Amino acid sequence: MVSARRTERYDSEHTTTQTYRTNLRRIREMLGLTRDEAIARIEPPKLTSAMLARVETGERGLSVEELVQLSVAYQVPPATILTPWSQQDLAKPPTLSGADYKTSLGDAQNWTLQYNYPPCPGAIARYGSAIQGALHARLYTSPQALAALASNPTPEKYDELILNELEKFLEPLSEAIEIFYGEVTTLCGFDPRPHFKDFEESEENGYWPDSIDPLLLKTITTDPAEALTTLREKKAAVDELKGVYLISYGANAMYSTAELLRNYPETVEALCLDLDLYHKIETAINYAYKQQSSFP
Repeated sequence: MVSARRTERYDSEHTTTQTYRTNLRRIREMLGLTRDEAIARIEPPKLTSAMLARVETGERGLSVEELVQLSVAYQVPPATILTPWSQQDLAKPPTLSGADYKTSLGDAQNWTLQYNYPPCPGAIARYGSAIQGALHARLYTSPQALAALASNPTPEKYDELILNELEKFLEPLSEAIEIFYGEVTTLCGFDPRPHFKDFEESEENGYWPDSIDPLLLKTITTDPAEALTTLREKKAAVDELKGVYLISYGANAMYSTAELLRNYPETVEALCLDLDLYHKIETAINYAYKQQSSFP
């Protein structure tokens, strides 16, 4: 195997050297890793924790292979280590995805010298977005997904697998919405959502479709106040879960290296459209009860 050789004398005062040693320490500390924990994310043979300390303080240089290994360990592209950070970079610290992909020295040499890259190397060193990192954590710990990607290492296969993982990732939110509407259905005696299909709110059409009024008049025969209070509390819990999906995973979706993930917030919003109907349904329920109460 071809080995990498340094062609120039190491200069601890060189601007690039000062930049990468500062960035290595900054990234490691932002990720909350000790030097021992950072080194544990690299396959042997590898840097030692003492060697990493010397790199960070400028007492030792860094080979190209070691740069690649640390890049994968920290899940950032090599450029993040080698180039100065802007204020925008400082405001968006890196985060670990949860995937535990380790790179051996031999792998790093193959990548840098022989150009023998693994499937989707950019995906392994997660540097796109929080949602992409979360899906990689699932994808790269799935033997079936890894086998599928190894047998067909193409962007199309990667997109297919990521889309499949996205659907699974969103399942808890979908299930929470369905459970909530199951309780709405129990109160109403029917699922009101289909009645809103193709309905457009207007002065002429009203706030909800007329088709649900006669149905509610038959089922809402007692004061629904207590049941509606419970439903509001349960909807608040679903809204909170939606917020986790949007805020924790959607804030930087635009930076995803997978194009299909860049509209992740819109995907979540579309999944939650039924939640927006609830206020209309609750208003219709209260209206139906008032109508019932006005009957002699």
